[in-house]
Amino acid sequence: MEKTASAEHITLDELVRDAVERRLNKHELDEVFAFGKRNANDRGLRPRDVAAAIADVRSEDSRADSRCFQSSPTPTSIFQRSNSAERRSGF
Repeated sequence: MEKTASAEHITLDELVRDAVERRLNKHELDEVFAFGKRNANDRGLRPRDVAAAIADVRSEDSRADSRCFQSSPTPTSIFQRSNSAERRSGF
């Protein structure tokens, strides 16, 4: 470990701290993926379902962008659009 720290021009403490942080971050990321997988399984979603939902929302956003110079949406209309997209996608 001392050789690695020396080669990276950091102290042994910094090397250990970085290793612990990476391990903790990986654990958190693994938990996020497991959470997503459980929710997808519970809802019966497959990867193509998620991709279709994303494409749908992006399509709505694209249409909204083309209208942005015509009139400014109210905060309520943005919220309603967001909720309708969530209902369609099952999220």
